[in-house]
Amino acid sequence: MCLRLFNVYGPGQHPSFLVPYVISCLVHQQPLVLRMPEALRDFIYVADVVTALEQAAQLTVPGFHIFNIGSGQAVQVMELVQLAESVFGAAVEWEIASAESGELTTMIADIRQAQQVLNWTPQVSLREGLLQIHAQWALAQDPA
Repeated sequence: MCLRLFNVYGPGQHPSFLVPYVISCLVHQQPLVLRMPEALRDFIYVADVVTALEQAAQLTVPGFHIFNIGSGQAVQVMELVQLAESVFGAAVEWEIASAESGELTTMIADIRQAQQVLNWTPQVSLREGLLQIHAQWALAQDPA
């Protein structure tokens, strides 16, 4: 069995990944450098990935299976930035850097196989995931 994870995000993720990078720039009021602001990506919250892994571990259907684990929703990178700005109540300046050669402009998961065979569907929207990250960030900022 193979689970192909798309853009997983969640609390505690390394800042080299896009979602924590955007959030870090917002909370530290630093300029954001994007390679492909128009690119379409599929963001999946870590709790939904855990559920998919649990469902896969319980699978009793014989044979080799490949499952795409993502939201199945296209989100433009700039939409992610705007949504994060809304959730964190901050705005960030941004600039475009040159894209890496061969980088895909669109990467969206076809999750139908996971829905049908694993009986799995993501439950956490991008907005809700960002709100959960914000809540944990706010708790970490509270000195009490």
